[in-house]
Amino acid sequence: CLQLCCALDIRAAKSRRNATHELIGLINQRTWIGHFELWAEDGEIVFRHALSLPHGERPTLAQAASMIDAAVEASDRFFPAFKFLIGGMKKPQEAIDACLFETVGTACWPSPDPWSSSAAGDWALPWSRAGCSSAL
Repeated sequence: CLQLCCALDIRAAKSRRNATHELIGLINQRTWIGHFELWAEDGEIVFRHALSLPHGERPTLAQAASMIDAAVEASDRFFPAFKFLIGGMKKPQEAIDACLFETVGTACWPSPDPWSSSAAGDWALPWSRAGCSSAL
């Protein structure tokens, strides 16, 4: 069995642990692979994942990389929710709602482009305006 434990750089104070448990429950409902836990000893929040292997087998590099990717993705996605909650800025449902949004549409620069070479000099960013409406 290969086990992965990714500790987030954040701890829940005793006064915030009930709310943190509630938030973890909301998050784990949305996490397909692995799960978050709150360690009772010190309030540390961790992401854990395990890979069951037949006796004597070793994980492939791809399997290990997939586990790491899952941990990084989940940690990146939900870390702000933990910060909102532990910092006292949001309640559990509000904290997760702030992290669960889908980006839609296309980002386009209005005309004239403020990053074009005429406006920004030699350091213009190489973004394309392909697919943008000329009405912007």
